[in-house]
Amino acid sequence: MKSSPLSLPDYENPPVIEVVFGVHFETLRDFKAPHTGLFWDKLDREEYPDCEERPPIGFVQEVFGETPPPLAVSIEQLTHPPLPRLFFINKVRNHLVQVQQDGFLQNWRKLQADNKYPRYEELFPKFLDSWGLFTAFLKEQNIGEAKVRQYELTYMNHILRGEGWLYPNEVGSVFRDLSYAKNERFLAEPESVAWRTTYRLPDNKGRLHVRMNQAVSRQTKDQVFVLELTARGINDEGVQAWFDMAHEWIVRGFEDLTTMEIQEKIWKKK
Repeated sequence: MKSSPLSLPDYENPPVIEVVFGVHFETLRDFKAPHTGLFWDKLDREEYPDCEERPPIGFVQEVFGETPPPLAVSIEQLTHPPLPRLFFINKVRNHLVQVQQDGFLQNWRKLQADNKYPRYEELFPKFLDSWGLFTAFLKEQNIGEAKVRQYELTYMNHILRGEGWLYPNEVGSVFRDLSYAKNERFLAEPESVAWRTTYRLPDNKGRLHVRMNQAVSRQTKDQVFVLELTARGINDEGVQAWFDMAHEWIVRGFEDLTTMEIQEKIWKKK
């Protein structure tokens, strides 16, 4: 299923602050520390001059069935320390590529209030180019094939205090499925709010995970509602088809979860 950008909801001022494309694959045992430097050269150190080390992130498999599978713990005896996750960061620090032995991710992030979200149609080809460069590098170095286990797409949104809401009890003015009844209450008004849920993608091609919580913006130092939409899964049609489907579900899901009033007044729905 390939979504047409013309058919999807669009906004002049969307609250997107970060987008993450990811591919999780079987662990590449022959991918060693020296390879990270070689790949950095392939990626172009002039475009990505900075590198940071972070702990590896875990892999969460989407499983479908009548009942949840039992939790399994695997114990592995390591003959060498695990490789860190490497961040390769561009000059203005709004794009970064993440590499670890079983994962490849690419982020766009909004660093200044006036930064514009560059849109999926620009970001996805950039991710495909980097992913293609990585898979070609693995072949060139005889490391092995990245056998894909799951794709992942995340959109992070910051809904600022003053943009449709002032206090946590006004959560219903932003999210159409949430509300706070003020009358005849024993409890005082909530100090903070949080919510999470999941939706199954078509034909068991994954799930859309939605999480909302309250936080403090690093930029404004004020309260924000953080809305995170993450699609995880895999299909038989390949990377383009899956990410197009995931993007459509995230965009339409965002529209479905938020109120028309804030869409039109604050984000300027087209």
